[in-house]
Amino acid sequence: MANILLLVIVAGIAIALLALRTNALYVFFGLCAGNALVQFADRNMAYVNGHLNTSLVPHSLVTSQSTVQLAILLLPPILIAALAKHDNGPAKWPIQVFPAVATAILAVLFVTPLLSMSLQNSITQNKFWNLLEQYQVPVVGVCVLICIALLIMSTYSHGHGAKPHHKSK
Repeated sequence: MANILLLVIVAGIAIALLALRTNALYVFFGLCAGNALVQFADRNMAYVNGHLNTSLVPHSLVTSQSTVQLAILLLPPILIAALAKHDNGPAKWPIQVFPAVATAILAVLFVTPLLSMSLQNSITQNKFWNLLEQYQVPVVGVCVLICIALLIMSTYSHGHGAKPHHKSK
């Protein structure tokens, strides 16, 4: 059951990115940026969370530190996905499959430790998670390298090699 849950989460994120025709490369790097923000803000997270809870959020909506971390983590990729939807046509769909799956895997790796213990346990109690956790450094490294390569290829495929045709008078 847990294997199916994890696969459904990964497939759901990837399918959502493909259905929105969002450039999954941008979302992938937005997720990396969100994780960097969480890592840098982690030192000051208690202060940020205390300030949010005392001055900006009503007492009925008091947030936990992990909720603030989730918001910081997911805000960049969600904004990018929303702003860059319909950025790719159907012809680019095959190229977007790998970055969409890579984004989904990375999202699961980043989000799972921030969830409640019961949700964490339902995700981490399977063989796929154990493999993913065991090989997370090479998996993330390969995903980053391939996404960078795809980004470079997509940049150069937009006509950088072609000479402009100007009429001379």
